[in-house]
Amino acid sequence: MDLQTVEKNAVRLCAAIRFFSGAKVIVTSRYPVFQSVKGKLISYFANPKVIRLLPIGFQEKMDCLTAFAEKNNYPEHLQRLCATHDVMELASKPLFLDMLKSILLDEGIVVPDNISIYGSFSRATMERKVLFEREEMKRCGKALPVW
Repeated sequence: MDLQTVEKNAVRLCAAIRFFSGAKVIVTSRYPVFQSVKGKLISYFANPKVIRLLPIGFQEKMDCLTAFAEKNNYPEHLQRLCATHDVMELASKPLFLDMLKSILLDEGIVVPDNISIYGSFSRATMERKVLFEREEMKRCGKALPVW
């Protein structure tokens, strides 16, 4: 992505942050891109907390996925996942590693790729959100909607 596009996106992001003022905002970015617009973004926040996540090493991600697969009794899913080297390479990113863990539990995915991983993760996240909202409504004594 060229610097001009990055700058335009930073301006749009800052406009969105102003629009949602008062809301909690998490901005994620690749390190080199963030460095190029860091000053502009930080000027829109009072005192932002900036965290840089380091890549997860190969052995660490394999240990994590192996333990998760064994705990949930899905070793064959892990073998299938390990056969997709490009997908496994992406697991060095914490969010993607978490997405891969959700893929291990998804019976419907035969050959994992980026699209199926994002789809499965999004679906699981929305299902958790619905369950959370329903529990909150019960706790507050509100009527539950029928979906």
